[in-house]
Amino acid sequence: MWLKSHILLLYSIASEVWMAKQLDSRRNSPRGLYTVEDGGSAESNRLKRSLYEERSCRIRGCCTGRNDDCGFNVISKAAICYCDQFCTSSSPGPVDCCGDYWDVCDHSIEPTRSNEPWPSPTSGCYKDGRYYGEGAMIKDNCNSCKCFQGLWKCSKEVCLVRQDLIQHINSGDYGWKAASYSQFKGMTVEEGFKKRLGTFPPSRSLLNMREAPGKSLPEEKFPAFFVATYAWPEWIHDPLDQRNCGASWAFSTASVAADRIAIHSEGQITDNLSVQNLISCDTSNQHGCNGGSIDGAWRYLKTHG
Repeated sequence: MWLKSHILLLYSIASEVWMAKQLDSRRNSPRGLYTVEDGGSAESNRLKRSLYEERSCRIRGCCTGRNDDCGFNVISKAAICYCDQFCTSSSPGPVDCCGDYWDVCDHSIEPTRSNEPWPSPTSGCYKDGRYYGEGAMIKDNCNSCKCFQGLWKCSKEVCLVRQDLIQHINSGDYGWKAASYSQFKGMTVEEGFKKRLGTFPPSRSLLNMREAPGKSLPEEKFPAFFVATYAWPEWIHDPLDQRNCGASWAFSTASVAADRIAIHSEGQITDNLSVQNLISCDTSNQHGCNGGSIDGAWRYLKTHG
């Protein structure tokens, strides 16, 4: 009886040593092309693997690299086998891989799927070195683009800021240089007209106005060069930023009127006039940030101040 107990004990120790060597051999075996480094928690989880030779991978599906979540739970044997590509790290492979791995995952056969998700083929688009998945939507300047079957499908709007146009202008000698302004980025030309301008064309009656009679200085009396900001540096107001309000009719009228008052008062009155007052109060045939006429704005200033 004593001898049998010692033999059984030695057999148990030998089995433990053999299993430990098998698992250690897997840890130290050469990795394949899809190797992923072990993590601490992954190492402890992989110790629970055991062999199960059935149709596991054909049901579960295969995974690339080392993926500890790519397992098949064999309830009848209280074991887990795996279908990840770590099985190819040595021959015939680690002992905890599912038995049908080499028939299913190590060949170009797509396994059948059950309720477990199977990773779709890699697809998507790249933009400026960044990857976007299939169906992703991005904004490219003023155009909307969608990733469709690996290609970008974009709208064909004409953008307010165009790099090719900027380069074309700057390649010529026009006396000024074009630049890209961030506040205009992403706007179409149509949006630029609507939000950044806003002055209606002059009416027919305004175009038919005749020059007022009167005497003027002879041409030789006029200076060859004249800039108002040089002549009255403290009385000419800086232009105001109308942002995305299409009310250039109000901004320009208020600014010019303020300049004229400052010059006429010889610097006694240099305050800016209220653009908001024109936008909010001059409503006769005027449309605020959606456009208006300059002659209507001057008429309002004349009658209301």
